[in-house]
Parts: sequence; C-alpha cells; structure tokens
Amino acid sequence: MRASTALLLAALVPAPTLGAQIVRGTLLQAGSTQPLADAVIAAVDSASVVVDETRSLANGDFMLNMRGVRRVRFVVRKLGVQPTTSDVLEVPTDRDTIDLEIAAPLFGVTLATVRVVAAPARMPTYNENQLRNARRNGWRVVDPVRVAEERGTVQSLGEMMRRLPLAGVRPPEGGQGCYYYVRTGRCLSLVVDGQVLGPNAFISANDVHFFALITPSQATIAYGPRARDGAIFVATRRQEDE
Repeated sequence: MRASTALLLAALVPAPTLGAQIVRGTLLQAGSTQPLADAVIAAVDSASVVVDETRSLANGDFMLNMRGVRRVRFVVRKLGVQPTTSDVLEVPTDRDTIDLEIAAPLFGVTLATVRVVAAPARMPTYNENQLRNARRNGWRVVDPVRVAEERGTVQSLGEMMRRLPLAGVRPPEGGQGCYYYVRTGRCLSLVVDGQVLGPNAFISANDVHFFALITPSQATIAYGPRARDGAIFVATRRQEDE
C-alpha cells in the first residue's frame, strides 16, 4: 500500500454521548474540494486488524465506530485506484464523536501487460473433410481405422469389402462384375474422391482411405443421374494423410 499523509483532522467537536466513539468524516480527493464517492474506508488498529469499515456516500460522507481503539489508521480503497493508507491517528479519549476530513490522492492502478498469443488453427485435410461430409450426409461409412488394419493384406477394394462387410452390398466375384446392391438388384457406381467412374473401375486396396455405401436417393442428390442406382464412395489416400 502507498503510505501518505492524506489524513487531515479538521476539527474535534464535542457531541452528546452516543455510547461508543464515532468518527464522522468526509472523504475528499486530495488537492481539491471534490468528494470521493463510493470508496471503502476502513479503520485499522495497531495490530492491522480492521476495526470498522464503511463506504463513502455521493457527497463523500462516512461514519465509523472506533470501539474503544486509541491508535488507528485509515485505509481508502476504490476500484481502479491504488489503496491509500493514512498516518496513525491518536484518538482523543474525551470525545464521543470525532469530525474529520480525509483527503485521498488518486493514483491509478497499473496492471501487468498481458500478451495473448493465439495458436494457429490446424486446417483439416482433404480426406478429413470427405469423412466429415460422408457422416453428415448419412452415408454408411467403413471407418479409416478399420480400413488401415486390412490395407496391407488385400489387393483390391472387393477383397477388402469381403473382410470388412458392408451390409447390403455384394462385391464382384473373382474381380469380374460390379458391386451389386442387394436391395435393388442393380450395380452400384464407384465414386472416387467425388468423381463418378462407373460400376467397373478397379481400385487398389493400398489407395483406399475409407469407403462408404450411398443409397440410390442419396447418390442421385449428390452426383446426379450417373449414380442414380446408388454408389460406393471411395476416399483415396493423399500425401497429407499418409
């Protein structure tokens, strides 16, 4: 706390007995006659114990109860201003009421500089966006983690699909034919990274990041008439995903 000699004892005025020693005062801004309103004034004894505490009114007036204390300091606190402590006041013992003025200097509070550094946001990869879109569209996705577990053990998407069955889809036998959609009895188109390749494209298992079933209605909305019978969507691995 900043020590100051801001305390001015303006007058000692006899008053009727009030049953306890009272300090009636006015809190002013140092160097002026302007009242200092809405500040906390605390009376602190020689052991640094708060004897009484109050808040100044709009005109700076306040009242404190000394409770028999003989030596007291006054501490003034206000939001945005450094606390101010007066010198020690010897409280007269022959008065029930003490009238005084306290002039408090206003020193602004200086806060430590805060430096905020925002970490750059990681942009999602192309395949992360494809996976998020597939799930958001309600496609039946075979997760990339499961695909990665089988990727090195098979040669084609058809072989992988036999290891990781996709309900309602029958892959071609012996690498011949199309991916057959059991519900409609029609061939599914292969859509690779958004490009419709038709029903008979060969896809190496090593290139697959994830795949998904798109129903006929979903595929027609996403890719138009070329995929009106439904589709197998394949997201291939790209450099940033390997």
